[in-house]
Parts: sequence; structure tokens; C-alpha cells
Amino acid sequence: VMPDAFLEQASARPLPSQWKSLRQELLRYLEYFLMAVTNTCPMSAPPNRTAAMWEDFITCLKDQDLLSSAVLETQSCYLLTKTAVSRPLFLILDDNFYYQSMRYEVYQLARK
Repeated sequence: VMPDAFLEQASARPLPSQWKSLRQELLRYLEYFLMAVTNTCPMSAPPNRTAAMWEDFITCLKDQDLLSSAVLETQSCYLLTKTAVSRPLFLILDDNFYYQSMRYEVYQLARK
């Protein structure tokens, strides 16, 4: 889900701080999605989001049949599908989680 524009702009390998901020932003998106699932309500778009990364995240959720294609444009809300709320939800986060701090951020999200 990391934005292609970010990867293309980096002439050398991105700095760890850049990866960290993108990973934290992605976890924030995931938190918005999980809050919508647990409350069985539409998912709202977070403020201060990276447009390309947010669109990739939404596309990923739609591809997995977790979000409806219908969007409440006036409220910037996304409707969950029955798949998202009617059965157990398993998420796979594909990252190396090399440092304990990386794993701890995901752990904190899971506890919420």
C-alpha cells in the first residue's frame, strides 16, 4: 500500500524515518477500518491523509470485498460490506517488523 510516488521520488533508499511515518500512517488507516468494523458503522476518512496511499488502502479493502463501491461523498464515508462484519476477520500485515517497536505498534492496535 506504500505509495508509488513516494518510492519513485526516492533517488536512494528511503530514510528509516520516512518508512516509519508511512507505516504509522498505514496503521492509522487500519485503525479507522477496525473501528468501523467493531462499531458496524461506515468508515470515515482520516484527516491529514496522503491521497495516493489512502486510495491504495481503499482499493485494497474493496478488492477483498470489505468495502462497498458506494461512497457517501458528502460525508467522506465508506460503507462496509456484509463480509466485513458477518464473519471473523483475519488481517495479514506484510512487513518484516524487524524492531520490537514496529511489532509493538501493531500490538497496541490489536489491543484497542
